[in-house]
Amino acid sequence: MKFAAFFFLRSLLLGCLLIASYSSFAFADTITVSGTGDSQHLLRQIAQAFEHNNPQSKILVPNSVGSGGGIKLLQADRTELARIARPLKPKEQAEGLKYRTFAYAPVVFVANLPEQCFEDISTENFLAILRGEINNWSQLGNCPDNKIYIANREEGDSSKSVLERVIPQINEIANPAGRTIYSTPEAYDTLNRYPYSFGYLPKSQVHKGNLTMLKFDGTEATNSNVQQGSYPLVVPLGIVWKGTPTGTTKAFLDFLFGEEAKAIMVKLGAVPAADK
Repeated sequence: MKFAAFFFLRSLLLGCLLIASYSSFAFADTITVSGTGDSQHLLRQIAQAFEHNNPQSKILVPNSVGSGGGIKLLQADRTELARIARPLKPKEQAEGLKYRTFAYAPVVFVANLPEQCFEDISTENFLAILRGEINNWSQLGNCPDNKIYIANREEGDSSKSVLERVIPQINEIANPAGRTIYSTPEAYDTLNRYPYSFGYLPKSQVHKGNLTMLKFDGTEATNSNVQQGSYPLVVPLGIVWKGTPTGTTKAFLDFLFGEEAKAIMVKLGAVPAADK
């Protein structure tokens, strides 16, 4: 009888512990960070580090809906934070949204080549590729005789906007060569999947695979070159919120601008923004 009572009490205690454990996970504090694909991979890595330090919290970084999409979700109270790759527009500022840049991501030209035959894209060569004047890798460096498959981005994309600002001649090309891709993660996947492809991405998104990052006009997209201003192709990565952040939202923002997150940014090729 005593053994039966002992096993009953032990089972009851274990059941209570399991219920408590389940409840703690079921009611974990979850926030969502929606928006641009330019910081998607970077923020997922930072979110993982935050969750490691805060196991009762969950940071969701869903697939890209673009900077504007993130702002709309924030305005509709469907996300706690928006990730964007541009400053706020005057109308958005007037609506009371708060913005802070957390990093700068160099935009890099990339190529999916079976061997290192080309390492530096000049402004002139890039424009010639867009015009269709250069359409074979054999016209560049010591590369094999293969067609260049170009991955372009849509109008309004943050990376493309940076290129248009630095290389305004792009706007004079009515029908640029290549296929238009509509999100940064899709552009990365396309370029990484297809040999002899060529395009451009935020450096923080070039996280694995078959891509070679190219110099631009002889300058490499290193952190020091970005900080010194000698590498001109740079996208600001920002975070947006409404009102006064509290709870997990505030904790994640504090973490995002802390030293551990900055180390992750540097590791992934982004340059942390200066402290305010």
